Amino acid sequence: MDKKQVWITVLAGVVLIAMVFVALHNAKVLGFVAYNGGSDIFCGSTINSASSLEYDPLCDNDVGDPSTDGGTLSLANILLNCRGHQVLGNGFAGHFGIKTSSSADSSSIYNCRVSTFSNGLNISSNNVQVIDSAVDPDNTKEVFISPSKSATFLNVTFTESGNKIVRSTGATLTVQEYVVVNVTNTTGGAVGGASVEVYNGSTGASVLTGMTGSNGLAYFNVTRQYWTDSANFNFTYFVNASNASLALSGNSSGVSLTKNVLNVVNLNITALPDTTSPLVTIQSPSGAYTTTGVTINISTNEAGVCNYSIDAGLTNYTTTANASNTGFNSTFTGTDGVSYTLKAYCWDSAGNYNGTVTSTFNIAVPAVVVTPPPSSGGGGTCGDYSWTLGSWSSCANGTQIRTGTSNCGRSKTESQSCGIICANQCSVIGRSCDGNSISTCNVNEQGCYVVSKEDCGADLMCSSGRCVELNKSVIVKENVDSAKSSDIGNNVLPAIGTGLAKIRPSNFIPHGDIPAAVVDTAAGTAAVAVVAGAGWAAWMWLAVLFLPLFAVKLRHYSISVFDSGNGLRMFDNKGKVDEMRLVRLLAALQQQFGTMVLAEKTAEGMKYLVHSGFLEVRTDGLFIITGHFSKAKDSQEFENALRGVLRGYSNRIPVLKQIERASIIGAWRALMRERRSKHELEKLAF
Repeated sequence: MDKKQVWITVLAGVVLIAMVFVALHNAKVLGFVAYNGGSDIFCGSTINSASSLEYDPLCDNDVGDPSTDGGTLSLANILLNCRGHQVLGNGFAGHFGIKTSSSADSSSIYNCRVSTFSNGLNISSNNVQVIDSAVDPDNTKEVFISPSKSATFLNVTFTESGNKIVRSTGATLTVQEYVVVNVTNTTGGAVGGASVEVYNGSTGASVLTGMTGSNGLAYFNVTRQYWTDSANFNFTYFVNASNASLALSGNSSGVSLTKNVLNVVNLNITALPDTTSPLVTIQSPSGAYTTTGVTINISTNEAGVCNYSIDAGLTNYTTTANASNTGFNSTFTGTDGVSYTLKAYCWDSAGNYNGTVTSTFNIAVPAVVVTPPPSSGGGGTCGDYSWTLGSWSSCANGTQIRTGTSNCGRSKTESQSCGIICANQCSVIGRSCDGNSISTCNVNEQGCYVVSKEDCGADLMCSSGRCVELNKSVIVKENVDSAKSSDIGNNVLPAIGTGLAKIRPSNFIPHGDIPAAVVDTAAGTAAVAVVAGAGWAAWMWLAVLFLPLFAVKLRHYSISVFDSGNGLRMFDNKGKVDEMRLVRLLAALQQQFGTMVLAEKTAEGMKYLVHSGFLEVRTDGLFIITGHFSKAKDSQEFENALRGVLRGYSNRIPVLKQIERASIIGAWRALMRERRSKHELEKLAF
């Protein structure tokens, strides 16, 4: 082959390649097509690949755009990006702006505007996405969806009322909006790494999860409306955000969306409540000890406070905490030959309680062997020069004994004084019913828990630790408030009801120096009688009949402790209240005396209601506890309990007693003037 033939062959090949390229380009099967109105006309085109629109086509069947239809997407999973251009028709019937054929499932139409067609969008395939677009109202029908086909509009402008949207049988339309969830903490700082949930369980609604970035933002496409062939549904959402590592959480409910805008949901998340009990470990004691002095070591996995008991809670002992309030120690002196079970009682700083951990130990002091040097000299008589002595017996009547045997086999018995071991007579601390008698658990002079009983007699019955009229009972509500170091008033755990009336006789009865609780106690019975009576006329008649009764003097007994020298160490070196010590004291007092219900807390201190009066705890400069009672018996019980608690402190603080008297005739007059309503009186919790 000569050179001329070679060049002819090469030229023919180039021409052939060019012709193939042009053919493929015109068939729109290359990777991307840009419709520019020149070589590529949009109107009437069949779109087989990802394409863009680079001009505003006018589909009016003229020379420039020779069709009255727009373009048709004919393959699945392809994208048409109009880049903000408008597809404009002439309004002829039966023509469309943009169409998806039955084979164009999961195709996308992005950033397009369609105007003046018989059908602006003709959706004839499934799962079609229309994004950031507008279908103008000058279209005869803005959207037509074929039977059983579906489309999703994200930030699309269209007419939502009237008959502009045609949904054939079984067709659905999902309308979504852009949503950003902005998660911040209590100081307004962004919370990154927060888990976010957008939720509505209705059919067609969104159930979405995501996570915030470092800027605290999480982005979602959320369904605002769901259209079927016969109905439209609008949705509101529950939005929740949490960060487990930071223990933060927050939520917002009833969040509704606005169309065609960026919807911003601001969530300020706060600390999750701590409801987990502390982990408690008893490091010691455990096992056998050869000395009567035992070291107590208790640890927790978080800051808190711990007490312990070795007699099933009858006597509680305090501990000394380390700097982090996670280690607690004390010492205990036991008795030789006795086994003990130590139980720890611990609270964390959020008031969560753990009283389930125990440890068993025993004290067994080794036998004492006395071995004097053997005597010199002869003779065949055995000399007692060594003794093997056993363990001391249990303490009985203030004495312990032990026996021993000498090297010669002779026996002897030794004795020593010992402390009194109490036999617990109480099954319930405080007051309870035993048949028709009130059983009261008290502490005697030796520190032992003993029971005293009071028979209610034939005319009364015992109910909830009180003598009441027959066929009546004392209604006691139970409530348990979690103790919190941030709220000392709630650190007394078991409580007899917090639903006490806020309106009491002391609010309107003049009582001078007599505390409000005394007036409330005295007026309670009379108040109930007023409500149960036939009316004010009958009450006035009874008042005249029993007028001498109102001349009777009320008695007010107060039991007080003034810790002027901070001997109980309720204040630290900076003069601030040591919350942990205060919690321990109040818990011990409640265990000795009975249930204490927080009634009021102020900057000066707290007030507690008890079964027979009320207590005041002052912490504004001096630490003061004062119990107020109307009966000598109740005040004596409180005095015994308070002295029992104070015995656990090294500094001795005196307990003061005082009795006051006042007439209630003034209270009766005020009651008649005010004529408090029946509704208010029924709210009294007596």
